Amino acid sequence: MQTRGAALRVEERTFLVDSAKRTVIDFRSQARMVNIGVEYGASIWCLLAGAPAAAIYAIDRSFSRLIGMPSVIRLEGRSQDSNIRRRVRSPLHLVFVDGSHEELDVRADAVNFDPKVITGGMLIFHDYHNPKEFARIAGVARGVDSWFEEAQSVWAELEAPGSIRAFHKV
Repeated sequence: MQTRGAALRVEERTFLVDSAKRTVIDFRSQARMVNIGVEYGASIWCLLAGAPAAAIYAIDRSFSRLIGMPSVIRLEGRSQDSNIRRRVRSPLHLVFVDGSHEELDVRADAVNFDPKVITGGMLIFHDYHNPKEFARIAGVARGVDSWFEEAQSVWAELEAPGSIRAFHKV
């Protein structure tokens, strides 16, 4: 069953904009980003605000709720599907995960996209810390924790606001 998390709060949106800006500054090239779980498009608009020239892959099971027509590469389907992942070019500079909130799906997103992220890039998860919704979206925390337990030798945790948990590849 697909569970929905909470909407992006103002400080989380600001964090995404700033992360996208930092990616452009750090790599001095056209950033390549992935947004898993698009829904209404708030996270896409944040990434575009920080990196207007970025190539952004938007992955979702449906784009029927997307507001506006952002210039992104739309991949309709599940992010865990190898046919979807194969269409995403590497290296990636930033991956934002806010799709399925099931433990195995979150872990699969982290495991599958981790190798595509360049050293210095970021992997950001939404709905990790959300006490009001914890019982409903506990799979996010379990999936992220399970992945990070194995990946912590190449990832450093970043300070992040609200329900976001973010990592920087070292």
